[in-house]
Amino acid sequence: MAERAHLSTDRLNGVCETLLIPLAARVVESESVAPAFYDERGVALADLLDFDPHVVARDRWNKVGCQARTLILDAAVNDFLQRHPRALVINLGAGLCTRFWRVHARESLRWFDIDLPSVIELKRELLSQFDKEPEGSRRQYTTLDADVTDPSWLEQIPRTNDEQVLVIAEGLLMYLEQDSVQQLLKTLVDEFTGGELLLEAWSKFVRRVWGRLSPALRRTGASLHWGLDNPRTIEAWDSRIRVKNEWRPGDWEPHRWGLLRYAPALRRSLTKVLHFQLGEAVDAVDAQHSAA
Repeated sequence: MAERAHLSTDRLNGVCETLLIPLAARVVESESVAPAFYDERGVALADLLDFDPHVVARDRWNKVGCQARTLILDAAVNDFLQRHPRALVINLGAGLCTRFWRVHARESLRWFDIDLPSVIELKRELLSQFDKEPEGSRRQYTTLDADVTDPSWLEQIPRTNDEQVLVIAEGLLMYLEQDSVQQLLKTLVDEFTGGELLLEAWSKFVRRVWGRLSPALRRTGASLHWGLDNPRTIEAWDSRIRVKNEWRPGDWEPHRWGLLRYAPALRRSLTKVLHFQLGEAVDAVDAQHSAA
C-alpha cells in the first residue's frame, strides 16, 4: 500500500470537533502500558488526522467515560453477534467509531455507519487509505450520509428476513431535543420490531452542567439537550420498548476517575448504557426457518 496521506484537523469545525473526543480517548487507552482494549483502526485514523490525542483527551472524565463505554458496548455488540450470527448492525451518529473492526462476527455481518454528510465525507476519505475487506469475506461495511432524525434514511438500507437487527446510538442522543429522541425511538421500534437497541444516555444533571464544566465540550461549542435518569421513562414513551440491561460506566475502575473515585453514587449516576428490546424478540433459529 502507498504511504497514507495525512489530513488536517481544519476539516473539523463546530460540533464536528466532538468526533475527536472519543477517538482520542480510545487512542490514549490503546497506547497505554496495559490497555483495557486496543483500537488498531482508531490509532491509524488518529495518525491520518495528524492531531495529538493526549491534548484532546486532557478532560479526564470525558476520556474515562468514553473508554468505559467502549468496553461496555464492544462486549454488548459481541454478545449480540454471538446470539445472532446473521446480523444487521446500524450505528447511528457513528462519527469516527471503529467498532466494526473490533467486533467478532461468527458468520456474516452487514454494518452501516450513519452520520451527517460532512462527517461521512471525512470518514470515507480517511477509510479510503486502508485496504478493503478481503475477497470472500461475508462482512460488509457501509457508510451512509443522513440525518438520523429524518426517517428517509431507512429507505437506503436493504433488508433480509433472516437477519437480526441491532441499532447503536452512542454519543448521539444527548445532542438531540427530547421530541426528536422520542420520534427516533418510535421509528426504530416500528421499523425493527424484534430487534435490539443499545444507547448511551447522560443524566439530567450532566445535561444541565456538563456543557459548562467540560473543557472539551466548551471548545466544541456543542449543546446538550436530552438527559435521562430513569430508563423506565423510555418504556413509558412506548410500551413496545423494554429494558433488557443497564450498565454504568462509572463502575469501571474507580481510580481512573480522579476525585470522583471518592463519590461513587455521583460517579455512577452520570451516564448509563442501556440495552432495549424493540417489540417481541425473534429467535435466531425462527428467523432462519422463516427465510427458508
